[in-house]
Amino acid sequence: MKIRSSVITGSNLLPEHAVILDIASRGRYWRSSPLISVSLISSKAGLPEEITWISGKESDEYDILEALREYLTGHDTVITFNGQSYDIPFLKKKYSAYGLPDPFTGLAQRDLFREYRSLRAVLGLPSGKLADYDAYIRIHAGQKASPSSENEELTSADAKRTLRILGFDAVLELLGGDFDSAKAEVSEDLVIFRIRTLRDMPCRIAFHDGPFHLTAAGRTAALSSRIEDGKIRFYHDDIRNYVYLPHEGYAIYRTMAEFVDRSHREKATRENCYTYAFPAPAFLEDPEQVRIYVKAALIYLGSRR
Repeated sequence: MKIRSSVITGSNLLPEHAVILDIASRGRYWRSSPLISVSLISSKAGLPEEITWISGKESDEYDILEALREYLTGHDTVITFNGQSYDIPFLKKKYSAYGLPDPFTGLAQRDLFREYRSLRAVLGLPSGKLADYDAYIRIHAGQKASPSSENEELTSADAKRTLRILGFDAVLELLGGDFDSAKAEVSEDLVIFRIRTLRDMPCRIAFHDGPFHLTAAGRTAALSSRIEDGKIRFYHDDIRNYVYLPHEGYAIYRTMAEFVDRSHREKATRENCYTYAFPAPAFLEDPEQVRIYVKAALIYLGSRR
């Protein structure tokens, strides 16, 4: 068994006591597919450090599993990309076959493939593959893809890509309605909300959907909402509590809809579950009203698929 370790330069996005895991095997079926390598990235003294165990012969598989089990001690979270459907189940079955304790018991598991699914529409990615997220960061941060040797690609590239794309946690956080502050201003036919984010964006983000346009870079974001007949759309997340009125062009609360003929109402959807707000000084200069509006708009954008 060969062991490689190195410190990764650049910003450290990995939380303390968390570890990134990626494996390579000679097939997808655990029983007939021996391990080729296991790569882990953890935070050591504030810097991301990678260790990779590489199999040279069949008997190395047992040694790799033992080394991994020992290394995971002291960590509380395992981060993977699509690992909940392949990496971790694969390893669990290997441990069971060797009669070894399961090292993942009690560890929190984050699968970025699942967590970042809602970002595909926002980022305009062709697919949900790890390489697409990584390429987006590199392109929008003005970086070039760094060539990897065949061996490096096999043993560690995906772990490093997973580390780089952890910056999208900041985007996910923003689209979940979490931000520091927001101020509103009117510019021609738009209301522009200047937002201070909780964390730095991994790169420049730009997204357009319906009446909204969102851009973000660093710790700032701008959300513009188009003014329609003197009003701006206010989207609601609790769709089940609303009914859409096609003739009026907006949704109303379900209890109020009982007084409307059934032929004039429809089931509310993510796209039509909105009422209106008026961009008057009473709204624009009220920090709490602005925060409520911006949060609702961001959650709507984050729900797009």
